[in-house]
Amino acid sequence: KSGSDEGVEYRRVREIGWSGLTVALAASFLMVTCQVASERNHQKDVSYFKTSAPGDSTKHIVEASQEPIKVLLFFPDPNEVKDQVRGYFESLASSAGHMSIEEHDRFRDAELAGKYKVTKDGVIVLVRGTGDKEKSQTIDVDTDIKKARTGASKLRNFDREVNTVLMKLVREKRKAYVMTGHGEITDPESVPPELKGKIPERRTSVFKRRLAELNYEVKDLGLIDLAKDVPDDA
Repeated sequence: KSGSDEGVEYRRVREIGWSGLTVALAASFLMVTCQVASERNHQKDVSYFKTSAPGDSTKHIVEASQEPIKVLLFFPDPNEVKDQVRGYFESLASSAGHMSIEEHDRFRDAELAGKYKVTKDGVIVLVRGTGDKEKSQTIDVDTDIKKARTGASKLRNFDREVNTVLMKLVREKRKAYVMTGHGEITDPESVPPELKGKIPERRTSVFKRRLAELNYEVKDLGLIDLAKDVPDDA
């Protein structure tokens, strides 16, 4: 009977040993698999409403900046929209330089959020310069990935949004004067009353709005003003 017990214990210990070795080998295999997956991790967005990539114009603006630009992302964690936005800025930073990216929680970093008037999630703050010379601009994005991607969404037109904000951040504001007084088509009042609201927006109106996006202060220049001279700051 004693010999039988010893045989049972031997088999039990041997089975436990083999089980332990199996678990150890499985764990080792998983560690190697995770390491390979981490090193070879690639993400590609092939959806129609994917986030736009940094364009050449945006890259040139960042390259031309005399001071570094800091990007502050105020998003919950984890968040798919934040991943998309961070991917865009990482691509911009790697190709244009002069840019650093930081992730912040508006509750945990309440002082920083207060400084830039961040009161909700999904806010991107772009900062240039320090101290008295610091300038900042913000972009709001919906934190819901479905809403952020559909229709005329911020993500689909994200590069245009960033380009406009960077232009205001990097370039000093200039003035562009548009002549009025001869019924020019740049003058909204030149549209006959019976046609107002019935015809599409004129391309000249789009042109004036685009000038504003390029950080121009658009002003009308009437006949009386022009009779004196072209303004010095035009």
